[in-house]
Amino acid sequence: MTDVKDVPTGKIEANALSEAVARLLKEGMIKSPLVAEFLAQWHDETLGERLAEAFKAEYRRLRGSDGPNRIFAALQSWVGGDHRGTPEHELAVLAVIAYYFERCDIFEEPRSAAR
Repeated sequence: MTDVKDVPTGKIEANALSEAVARLLKEGMIKSPLVAEFLAQWHDETLGERLAEAFKAEYRRLRGSDGPNRIFAALQSWVGGDHRGTPEHELAVLAVIAYYFERCDIFEEPRSAAR
């Protein structure tokens, strides 16, 4: 069994995300290693980075347009579609978002306390 990564320290607070979003990201982090595994095995080795660029572009488009929780919800719809899916589908959506959140491709990185 793969160790579950924690949500990056300070990133929830730096982005003013709610406890509910933090819990959703934690659930996604449980399955995010499957995303990494899928991308590592996919025949097109550029897929992961192309998706990262798409996530960055979508996040930049959303940033400043609404509050952080609404941006998170918009990313859920962007990844998974506008209609709710099965619990398995919803968890897969969270896994993909958590993967790119942890990589710091979406949302802002916390500022370092030490300078």
